[in-house]
Amino acid sequence: MSKTVFIPNGIITLSESKAICPECNRLIPFDEIEAKWVKQDKPFMKFKCKCKRVIVITTNMKSDFVALKLKDVNF
Repeated sequence: MSKTVFIPNGIITLSESKAICPECNRLIPFDEIEAKWVKQDKPFMKFKCKCKRVIVITTNMKSDFVALKLKDVNF
């Protein structure tokens, strides 16, 4: 979901970054991820979804959160 805001001399597009759990397809909102993400010093983190599965969350080139299955990631 994005919203476009017109400002003098430009346009700002605000979007809510969400990750989709690969196990249960639940949209994990930014608020759940952000608090833990700030404390990380690595470019990824392990996250326990409400479906009780552990997934890996990272960011893509657009700085959007992306969720991956734990077995698909090589550390």
